[in-house]
Amino acid sequence: MGAELKLYGDPYEEMRIGTQSDGTFIFTNVPAPVEWYVYGKMESIARRGATLPMECVTKTDGEDANVGDIRIGRGHRLSGKVVLSDGISIADGMRVSIRADPAFDTQTVPLRPDGTFEFMGLAPGKYQVFASVRGYRAPQWDYRMKTDPPGTVYVEHDINDFLLTLDPVK
Repeated sequence: MGAELKLYGDPYEEMRIGTQSDGTFIFTNVPAPVEWYVYGKMESIARRGATLPMECVTKTDGEDANVGDIRIGRGHRLSGKVVLSDGISIADGMRVSIRADPAFDTQTVPLRPDGTFEFMGLAPGKYQVFASVRGYRAPQWDYRMKTDPPGTVYVEHDINDFLLTLDPVK
């Protein structure tokens, strides 16, 4: 059974580090050959701005790779509302999250009683918004469709009217 296992992509976990007082950082013992993305995590810098993911490729063991400066720039804001298709109110304690593509980076915030939410510190790019509301899910989507999945948003500026509708789970 194990001999038939096929891996797709790079099976490495996310690696997190902090910066020195001067802002420098170093990752050590990084596997090669692998393509990596290096970026400031939204949860750490959202109130200060955003960083674009910097691609880094390690080709051989023992290699030093320098991604240069990763600058914190202006971050965009995405605000909107989660609506339940059957008109029911959203229960307390429900959350909404946003995931960056291609970076492995997310933010999660509580949904207000009226379903509104706000994310800050988003770099320009493609994101997926998904809500965790008990008993509800995003509309069904098939990868063969010629559209992005529900909850996909392209952020190039502040967005104030994003709408995510959830359907009851049957």
